[in-house]
Amino acid sequence: MSKRSFVLLPICILCSTLLLACNKSDSPSAGGAPGATSSGNTPTSVSSGDKIGVPECDEYLAKLETCVLSKLLDSMKTNFKNGIEMSRKAWREMATDPANKAELVQICKSTKEQAREAYKSYGCDF
Repeated sequence: MSKRSFVLLPICILCSTLLLACNKSDSPSAGGAPGATSSGNTPTSVSSGDKIGVPECDEYLAKLETCVLSKLLDSMKTNFKNGIEMSRKAWREMATDPANKAELVQICKSTKEQAREAYKSYGCDF
């Protein structure tokens, strides 16, 4: 798998999950985000999985899990978690080669910047 695939695959998975999470009938309520759960159930702890060993990636994934998962419909959380785990697995595999670590830092920074815009409606602070 090429290095470019390590970037594109996780981004595509997360974007696809977001599109599935957004229902046309959902509308943001005051202080809420589209697709937010109305039951008020927010996870008290988030499965952070194994660390990748690259602080920029670990921080991004932790923020993604904490913010977005707390605002998705319950029916969408499993798919979103699976997407996060696929990203984590691909990045962890890439991080095993020390020659890739510098590039992985840039990949995670770039992904974080893209997520900042993509999850703006959720009120997530990346």
